[in-house]
Amino acid sequence: MNLSREAETLLSLCWVDNEPRSTTFLVGEKMIFNGIEFKPNEETYNELLEYQSSSPRPYKIEKFGKFVNLTGRKVN
Repeated sequence: MNLSREAETLLSLCWVDNEPRSTTFLVGEKMIFNGIEFKPNEETYNELLEYQSSSPRPYKIEKFGKFVNLTGRKVN
C-alpha cells in the first residue's frame, strides 16, 4: 500500500530508533515537521486506519472528534 506523505510523516513520528512514541494531530489543521508543512485530513485518518492491520511497525490509532492520537506499539 502506498501511503500519502502526510501518513508517512505521522507514522515516522510513532517510532524513533525502534522505540515506540506517540503523536497527535487535528484533522484539517496545519502541521509543520522538519520544516515541511502539511495538513492531515479525514482521508489521512482513513488511510492510517486501513494501513494499521498490515503495517510492519504496529501502532494504535484513536480518534476523538477532530483529535487523533497515534501510538507506536511494541510486540513481544
